[in-house]
Amino acid sequence: MAKEFRFNDSKKYGKQGEREVLDFLSKHMIDIKRVEDVSNDPYYQLRDIDAICYFNNGESMTIEIKTDSHATSGNLVYEVWSSFQEQKPGCMYKTECESLFYYFPETGELFQIKMDLYREWVEQHKDQFKIIHTKNTGWGIEYSSMSYLIPKKMLEVSFGKHINCYNVRQT
Repeated sequence: MAKEFRFNDSKKYGKQGEREVLDFLSKHMIDIKRVEDVSNDPYYQLRDIDAICYFNNGESMTIEIKTDSHATSGNLVYEVWSSFQEQKPGCMYKTECESLFYYFPETGELFQIKMDLYREWVEQHKDQFKIIHTKNTGWGIEYSSMSYLIPKKMLEVSFGKHINCYNVRQT
């Protein structure tokens, strides 16, 4: 049976998580000069990019932020289809971000993963992941998304130095 989410509630929760992550990056990452929230810009919305980090050395990095309310599950959710019925690709396939920030507000855990490496790794290991279907409702529409559950431990072991883990609450 698919778990059910109301889009409006999920969006509010996600926006709060985005604010917390952007605040953390702005205040605690010493090599970041500034962070620009572009989540309301239609150009970046089409590319599933939430923010741009500008570094002191003149470089920049586009990021996508995912907020998860299931900190104790031991998993990250990797959306494959945003609408299974219409075969619309999920965020993890559509995003053009350079880094994914995956955040658990309940515990303050924040994972940073290079998106191209993550996407490639998931494709190589997708037969090892549990698949979940989620029923989504809101604005008079209903659809189902499909995602992989990515075990945190497997991710940490596989990525080693290619994953950064922070605790937003311990700063």
